[in-house]
Amino acid sequence: MDHSSYASPFSWRYGRKDVRSLFSERTRRRLWREVWIALAQAESKYGLVSEAELADLRAHADEIDIEAALRSNARFTTI
Repeated sequence: MDHSSYASPFSWRYGRKDVRSLFSERTRRRLWREVWIALAQAESKYGLVSEAELADLRAHADEIDIEAALRSNARFTTI
């Protein structure tokens, strides 16, 4: 499945390619990574996250396995 574009029954009709990309699963998860890195940076000032851990988060920010994340989410949403 392509996660680089927002999927909706109306995407073909109403969504421009650049807008669908903006709301895609990949972009959404990449933005969450930026939030996590900012949080870790703030926590590092108080000694809660080491510089090595922060560097590791930054180095792997673009490595997003959406299929694995969706499988993980499915475990918590199925009751």
